[in-house]
Amino acid sequence: MPNFDLFERLIRDAMTGTDGGHLSAIDRMATIPTSERPTLFRQLDHATLSDWVSRARRFLRLAYGDEVDFVSSRDNRWGADLQVLQTRQMIELKSGGPVTDANPGLSTVAWALEDSSNALRRIMSDSMKHRRQLYLDGDMTGVLQSKKETMELLMAHLRRHVAVGKSAPPRLQHYVRCVALGITTKKEIEKLDGRDDLWKSAPQILHADRDLGWRPEEHSFDQREAIVVDRLNLSDPSSKEDVPRLTLILRGSLSGRTATMYPHYKNSYKLPIGGRIPARWWVQTACFHVWIGIG
Repeated sequence: MPNFDLFERLIRDAMTGTDGGHLSAIDRMATIPTSERPTLFRQLDHATLSDWVSRARRFLRLAYGDEVDFVSSRDNRWGADLQVLQTRQMIELKSGGPVTDANPGLSTVAWALEDSSNALRRIMSDSMKHRRQLYLDGDMTGVLQSKKETMELLMAHLRRHVAVGKSAPPRLQHYVRCVALGITTKKEIEKLDGRDDLWKSAPQILHADRDLGWRPEEHSFDQREAIVVDRLNLSDPSSKEDVPRLTLILRGSLSGRTATMYPHYKNSYKLPIGGRIPARWWVQTACFHVWIGIG
């Protein structure tokens, strides 16, 4: 799947830059290929990108005050994209696509599954290192077989923790409730476990809007509802996927809100002697993607 990280970082830069200082972010945004941009921005040239940034910056200042400063965290240690410096208000920016998302590491997913073993890391990380060597040996058939085996082992592992048609484990329910509110850091999620006032810790969620710049919108689960396991399956390989990909879908019993989780390897691997192994061979940064749907 395309990597939108750079474009989204530039959006943050454009929101935090001083008047005139954000122009370099717009220049860089305009050079990014359309396939590496969120859908809303794919048809925008430099002029229309500049217009959108102006509207988006105006929205923030009308909403939070003309004299405030917006700052961002490069390493996402806040769990939100922006912070209003004067008030400490957190803001999560959504540039398009699904309602909200998260990219949890393996320790977060293991915690949510209430799995104290090291099985998830063995399945995903150890195989990742094995695939690096297979790639270097030129054994591409072996790489594909390893990818397939990883998904099969992961399917068997998840079946030991969740059952289709049954309520998800309590921590997993808590985890996706937090993600739907824009709370995505493991430390914060663990701290809030067992509380029913999650909204007090949630950032303001703003979605990119072509005309307005940003619009406030959130899609939380109903706090009264159980979140059940709706689906756990391996997809059929498609033109974009050379092996089956595991998908876990959770659904709110009252709201119909969904949380879709699937494993991912999001980075290429830098070789010591130069060059890189492309991320599509699942060789670096084992994690999951989480998408919240609106029904």
